[in-house]
Amino acid sequence: MYRNVFVNQTADHLLIFQAMSAGLNLEKIYTLFGQSQGDFNSFLKIEVWNYKIEVWNYKMAKLYFRYGAMNSGKTTALIQVAHNYQERGMEVLIIKPLIDSKGDKIIISRLNISRRVDILAGKDNDLFIQIETIQKDKGNINCVLVDEAQFLTKAQVNQLFRTAVLQEIPVICYGLRTDFLLNGFEGSRELLLLAHSIEELKTICKCGRKAVANGRKINGQFVFEGSQVAIDGKDNVEYESLCAKCYFQHQQKELFLR
Repeated sequence: MYRNVFVNQTADHLLIFQAMSAGLNLEKIYTLFGQSQGDFNSFLKIEVWNYKIEVWNYKMAKLYFRYGAMNSGKTTALIQVAHNYQERGMEVLIIKPLIDSKGDKIIISRLNISRRVDILAGKDNDLFIQIETIQKDKGNINCVLVDEAQFLTKAQVNQLFRTAVLQEIPVICYGLRTDFLLNGFEGSRELLLLAHSIEELKTICKCGRKAVANGRKINGQFVFEGSQVAIDGKDNVEYESLCAKCYFQHQQKELFLR
């Protein structure tokens, strides 16, 4: 088994250290691997370095971006993550951009579960400094969770990236990738560039295909003009998750009816 580890260099790095900790001296290990002392020492240095890198990557806090179309369960997932942390006695910090006026200081999922927000972030808020201040005042923060992250500014995404790297706090952002015209949001574009980990939360269109677009309705009718930001539930605005085919069908129908 040890020979296979050395020759192929594909098995668990720890096996080599298990051989040594089992009391085998270096001469015996050389014999088991069928290699010269020089070759073995070179291999061991590489394996130790790779192992240190793996451990470092495991421990390093990261910036996560979990995106999905409307009604893909982003807020529900955020609340579940917050519950998981606090169930284990850990502290979370929840952020929501101020521009999302729905629920004010409360985030509410479609399943009608809710959580209070710790920071309502205006466009001029420096999130790195705010998180650092709360960390000093309240003690250890184990995770930062951001709802409606598409509304963050480019600078704020950079601040969250720095928070993960320099303050060593995991930051998990939930939001849309594109608006109702398939254009990217400022926050989402920067998250797609900087996030260590990107994950799509999936939902389906009425036709059964995977939804990738967010159709905007006003008074029940699809619209394809207007400002980028219009809050769901305000001023008769609502959104529907659509696959690309259905999105373009509704767009063509709207153009035809003009």
